[in-house]
Amino acid sequence: MEPPDDVRVESKMGLFDLSEENINELQYEHRGFLNITNLSALTSHLRMIQVIPKY
Repeated sequence: MEPPDDVRVESKMGLFDLSEENINELQYEHRGFLNITNLSALTSHLRMIQVIPKY
C-alpha cells in the first residue's frame, strides 16, 4: 500500500507528511490526539489501523 502524498498527520509522537522536505524521519505510528490535514483540493481517503491494547 502506497502512503498518500496529499495528507499530513501530526501527533505528539511525530509527523507524517511526504511533502515536507526538512524532516529526518516520517512517523507511521501515532498516539493520542491526531491532527489530520487534507493537503489536496479533492477528497482524500486515508487508511488507518487503530489498536486498543487490553491488559
